[in-house]
Amino acid sequence: MGIKIVFLCPRNIRNTPDFGEVKRFGNLNGHAWEQIELPLYLQRNKITGLINLCNSAPLYSKNQVVTVHDLAFARHPEWFDSKFAKWYNWMIPRVINRAKHVLTVSEFSKSEIVDFYGTEGSKVSVIPNGIYWDKESIKEFENPIKDKYILAVGSDNPRKNYDLLIRTFEQLEQNQFKLVIVGSPSKAFSTSSKKENDKIVWLQNVDNNKLKALYKNAHLLVSTSFYEGFGLPILEALELGCPVLANGIEVFKEIYKDSINYYQENSESDLHLQLKQILESDKQQVSVQYLLEMLSYKSAGIKLVQILGIT
Repeated sequence: MGIKIVFLCPRNIRNTPDFGEVKRFGNLNGHAWEQIELPLYLQRNKITGLINLCNSAPLYSKNQVVTVHDLAFARHPEWFDSKFAKWYNWMIPRVINRAKHVLTVSEFSKSEIVDFYGTEGSKVSVIPNGIYWDKESIKEFENPIKDKYILAVGSDNPRKNYDLLIRTFEQLEQNQFKLVIVGSPSKAFSTSSKKENDKIVWLQNVDNNKLKALYKNAHLLVSTSFYEGFGLPILEALELGCPVLANGIEVFKEIYKDSINYYQENSESDLHLQLKQILESDKQQVSVQYLLEMLSYKSAGIKLVQILGIT
């Protein structure tokens, strides 16, 4: 049995996948488009199945599969803008309850969904994130940072714990490195950690090609996140040969196991010690081909087909 894939999006969206058919429609954007125009389009065109890959989904579409990446908005609403937190905490449990099936990106996030909402475990399936970047294209792009540097990647929001990273970085003695943080503030979050000087550089609106060059040439990627559902920047860094030092939280250890370095969970003193040791050494070699094969778009696609029963 064949299956037709149609990518549905608001009329003003131009950056779309290069597979399947693309349908742009409607006069609204964001959640208004998702909750009003999308379900009406499905009904008018007798589309019987919908897969949502980005947390939210139409509340009143029955035959749909939804993806919930993590429950940061529920576990830590104080990290978010109050209106965003209230909307997500009202919407997501209803979407999960009405969905035919729920996807998530780690066993940690699955346990969060099951424990927090009382969802049946059999209704939730784990499909880890995947990645594929053309490494050859990196040669065409010049690295925007000329000095030696360590890298952090992620939007400027409280759960990334950039305050700890910046404070620890500034305490390092005889430090010849810069700290480069790639991330923009978001209206969805409550506060910003932005601090910039001659040693700390913030980059915003960095396209994928420049980001690849930043990963490739960094001495180290550091992830100080308090809470994640997966930690995609770590996977991006590893694929481009960049070693990683991460907070020793449960989900990172589940996904990346012994492929990266950890500091004791939320420990400023251990982060300082590990950073000092790593920066005083030559750049570590990364060899994680087995991990990259497991965490790939191909692997994710095979699992999705199995879950949906598509042949």
